[in-house]
Amino acid sequence: MKLRSYMLMGLGLALLAAPAVQAQQTPPGRDLTRHEWRLDSMTGGSTSLRARPTLSFRAPDRLSGFTGCNRLSGSWSSSGGGQLSLNRMSPARHFCSHSLMIQETRFLGALQTVNAYAVRPDGRLELTNGGGQKLVFH
Repeated sequence: MKLRSYMLMGLGLALLAAPAVQAQQTPPGRDLTRHEWRLDSMTGGSTSLRARPTLSFRAPDRLSGFTGCNRLSGSWSSSGGGQLSLNRMSPARHFCSHSLMIQETRFLGALQTVNAYAVRPDGRLELTNGGGQKLVFH
């Protein structure tokens, strides 16, 4: 009888503690740091398949990537709720073909205005700004 009482009491405590465990949230932006993201599409044009831009979000706040022409580095922050800020992005300055230089200029311009992100159910990363521009990565 005592054993049964202890078991029921233990079950009750476990049920009370369950919501507290579920309430713990992932730190803002944690889902961004999973891997290197490769650009699939960018509003307003295509990207070169042989020189596809990438982004890597490193904890706690470092950002690195490739524009399709040059390596880039910078910083990032997220305050939760899908908000994202990309800062101090600086690419190396090597010359590439004209088409890749245009791609780099468009990519960097789009990144400078990003203010939100979402990881879609299909696992793709979507970066957006207030003007409707969208970058989609896998």
